[in-house]
Amino acid sequence: MVNVTVDKIGPCKHRLNIEVPVEDIKKEYESIVGEFVKHAEISGFRKGKVPRKMVESRFKDEIIEEMHKRLISSSYQESIKKHNLRPVHTPKIDNVKFDLNAPLTYTAELEVEPSIALKDYDGIKIKVKKVSVGDDEKDQYVESLRDAHATLENIEDRELLIGDYAIIDYKLQDEEGQEIEKGTSKLIFLDKNQGFLSGVIEKMEGMSIGDSRTMDMTLPDTYYKKEFAGKNVTIDMTLHEIKQKLLPEVDDNFARNLGKFDNINELMAEIEKVLLEQKKSQQRADGKQQISDYLIDKHSFDLPESVVANETDHVMREFAQSQQKTENIDAKKLQKEARQEAEKRVKVAYILADIAEKERIKVDKREIDVQIARMAASFNINAEHLKSQLIENGGIYGLQERILQDKVLDFLFDKAKVTEK
Repeated sequence: MVNVTVDKIGPCKHRLNIEVPVEDIKKEYESIVGEFVKHAEISGFRKGKVPRKMVESRFKDEIIEEMHKRLISSSYQESIKKHNLRPVHTPKIDNVKFDLNAPLTYTAELEVEPSIALKDYDGIKIKVKKVSVGDDEKDQYVESLRDAHATLENIEDRELLIGDYAIIDYKLQDEEGQEIEKGTSKLIFLDKNQGFLSGVIEKMEGMSIGDSRTMDMTLPDTYYKKEFAGKNVTIDMTLHEIKQKLLPEVDDNFARNLGKFDNINELMAEIEKVLLEQKKSQQRADGKQQISDYLIDKHSFDLPESVVANETDHVMREFAQSQQKTENIDAKKLQKEARQEAEKRVKVAYILADIAEKERIKVDKREIDVQIARMAASFNINAEHLKSQLIENGGIYGLQERILQDKVLDFLFDKAKVTEK
């Protein structure tokens, strides 16, 4: 039996002092030598018939190397099992002392998952907004449907107005007359909130079909041709067509054209149902976030540094993808915010994992396949191909963990004491 003592050398960090007794070493030696004798191939001898002493002499280094590997692996696994440790990474093996006639000793430094004393999570008190759907919300939804099914009709008998669509030819030139960009039959919407084009759009108002105009403008700093970004330019344009958006009437025909409704009343009932389901989904999401916050606040324990560091890097990548998050903020502050967010995520992940184990909540293959199918549909790719990629790059484990966490939060929400406000 392996002898092991454990020293705590930091938050979630331990050093195992492991000793393998001589009798275990000799037993392993006999086993490995027997394997080498069985498979050794030396000229002049049939396979498996090489004398033991010759095998021990010829393959001495290989035998010792295999003993070293097997004894450390088995003794390490026995040690962490004996002390109920759950490593988060491969251990650092050091101070190895090995001799056939003396105990094998070495140290293994490792970080482990935290030990959590779960607080009472049955009946967590949460407050959520009462959900209802108002007439104005239904009307707004109808307007979005009208806009999505609108058509553009040609206007022949008036000048161009703000809110119209225009088909133009255009050419951009710099102050030296160098052509920067041009387009033919370009469709643009006349909206005064069109960013750097807003000044040009205002000057287009009042044009008639066939009119040409030259206008000054300043290209934005984000212009795709970097050498012209922020430069003053002129734009020459010719108006070919004026189009006006035509919205459908809200009537039974409009409902029928959407495919599955006989009249406008059926459409409005479906809209109310959809909006109510969206609000209930958001209500549940808000409640689950409150549960996560409660669990984080009520539990105090150390976190493994390597796990937090990896999650911090992940959060930083998320921040980098959000320009709003990274604008006007210094690097140290951003790193601090990322670290805080990472600690919250890691902490709640461990808590939910312990609750899942205690409540025997698991994720089955069908649930993983359903989630992959949803992801594939959103990316418009083949589900089996996506699954193969996730398995190959290890992403399947992260997906399984996210599904498990959501199941646990659903379990806790269903047991929570919910008050609507």
